[in-house]
Amino acid sequence: MRKISRQLQLALIIFVISFLFHLIGLGKIGRTWDEQFKYDLGFVGWDNIFHGRFAEEYWAFGTEHPMLAKYIYGMAAPLNQIFVPPSGVLPDTFRTTFENNIWTPTILNGSRYLVRYDFLAPRLISAVANSLTIAFTYLLAASFLSSTFSLAIPFILLFTPRFLVMGQLMTYESLSVALFTAALYLGLRRHLNWATLLIAASFWIRYNNVYLLIFWAGYLWFVHRDWRRILYLPVLTLAIGLLTWPYLWHHFPSNLISSFQEHSSRQIGFSFYFIRSLFVTTPIPILLLAGLGFFSVPKYIRWWFISSLVFFTIFSVTGGGTRYIFVIYPALALMAAAGWKYVWGLLRYPLIQIFGAAAILGWLAFSLFSYYPYYLDYYNELVGGISGAAQSGYDVSWWGEGQREAALWLKTNAPPDSSLALYVTPKYVFPVYFGRQFKIFPFDSGIQEADYLVVSRDQYPLLAAEISESYHPVYDVRVRGVSLLSIFARK
Repeated sequence: MRKISRQLQLALIIFVISFLFHLIGLGKIGRTWDEQFKYDLGFVGWDNIFHGRFAEEYWAFGTEHPMLAKYIYGMAAPLNQIFVPPSGVLPDTFRTTFENNIWTPTILNGSRYLVRYDFLAPRLISAVANSLTIAFTYLLAASFLSSTFSLAIPFILLFTPRFLVMGQLMTYESLSVALFTAALYLGLRRHLNWATLLIAASFWIRYNNVYLLIFWAGYLWFVHRDWRRILYLPVLTLAIGLLTWPYLWHHFPSNLISSFQEHSSRQIGFSFYFIRSLFVTTPIPILLLAGLGFFSVPKYIRWWFISSLVFFTIFSVTGGGTRYIFVIYPALALMAAAGWKYVWGLLRYPLIQIFGAAAILGWLAFSLFSYYPYYLDYYNELVGGISGAAQSGYDVSWWGEGQREAALWLKTNAPPDSSLALYVTPKYVFPVYFGRQFKIFPFDSGIQEADYLVVSRDQYPLLAAEISESYHPVYDVRVRGVSLLSIFARK
């Protein structure tokens, strides 16, 4: 009992440290794909519930994904926005808050709001979820490794850039993996009812979490020989969906089926995209340690790692880096921790062991912070870092990285009566209101007329001739020498 208590205490400490680590640079990356979608629909969902609006027309929006994650992030909405009265005049108490932040105006259920551009409040929820994942992964490691080697888990996960950044954004991934690792720990403690409930709920975070249901069914059978819970897992899953999503109350099951079909525009099929993405966006020391530790971890962890690779290779959507296969990171960390134990034994002498640990930690720290805060653009040495990845055609600045930084530069340096033309990707994450009454042309228009151009790296080749003729560069958002986004001023 004392041993379990000590492990839980360490897990709590790891959670707190991990959460604080996620706060470093939280919000500096700017908005990315789909964050506003989750936020807006979460707020609208709660607003509908509080006002008793359950008719189908109030819920027939954003049905590509279920509502559970949107509810979770929507809880933070009141802390992240200012109501704009019909007069359009903000109360004096909001003036300082308004002037010291950048905002996006929006209309939610017929009311006008100014929403904080950085989404700090809802992103804190994602940071909590990622930190819970780290704590539960540590507890899983402690079930087969000593406390010393289990403590490698937070270092491995926190210094994996693509894992860390998903806890600094509003993502389905951070919530999904927190539920999954919690369920595995509860399964280890034989609290199978609670664990099965978490797995069932995960399906309503994101539909590709069907993998988690399949894995859990296999886990229940091969580890616990529990066929009863396997039988009621789909029933419990459906019940949670019906309880949490009023859209399903109407025309069931056709509305459920139609929500599945929202993905039909995306090509889902066999591809090695996720395997390639994992191997070029994970720091090399972690890959090597995971390979060394593969046969030293319990069978369910190997099954977790292999089955997720196989599932998301057969049912692949090429895009988004590793976010769809995000569930693999805790398994990778557990294998790497076991690999570190093996390496520690090979080094034998304490001084060499300490030097080896410091060298690996230094490599990981440099790999992380040299990309700060744009961890979404991290690529390892297998492809020559971000510069090699850009030359090889990998996604660089695909998520909207640099648009926030560009807006803040313009806020500080451009005259108030300037006009802006935006040639950026994505089209909707630039802060259109940030304390200056700039004239902003509609996206992809205004070149030759605007005083300033904001151009993403993927758009620049299409505009290079026009830009060089009439504009000159004044600011670049760069990561390790590679331009993510540029600002040009009229000559």
